[in-house]
Amino acid sequence: RMGVKRLDDLIAYQRAVALKDEVYAIVREHPRAERDLRYRSQLLDAVSGVESNIAEAWGRYRRREMCQFLRYAIASLFETERRLVDGVSRGHFARE
Repeated sequence: RMGVKRLDDLIAYQRAVALKDEVYAIVREHPRAERDLRYRSQLLDAVSGVESNIAEAWGRYRRREMCQFLRYAIASLFETERRLVDGVSRGHFARE
C-alpha cells in the first residue's frame, strides 16, 4: 500500500470523494438535472462508484483483486465524465 496506512490518506481516494461531492453539488444546483431522475441516478451511481471501488480495492489482500476493483473505479470515472458531457448535451449544465 505504498506507505499509506489509511484509506483516507490515499490521494486517489481523496480526489474521488471530492469529485463525488462536487458532482452532487452540481446536480443540486441545476433543477433540470435534478428532475431528470434516470439521468441523475445514472450519474450519481457512476460518480459514487469511483470512491466505492477504490475503497473496495483497499480492503482486498490479493493484488489481482485490488487491481480489478481499481479498474472498476477507472471505468466509473470514465462513465462519470461521459454522463457529465451528456448533461451538457441535454441542456442540464453549461460546459464550464
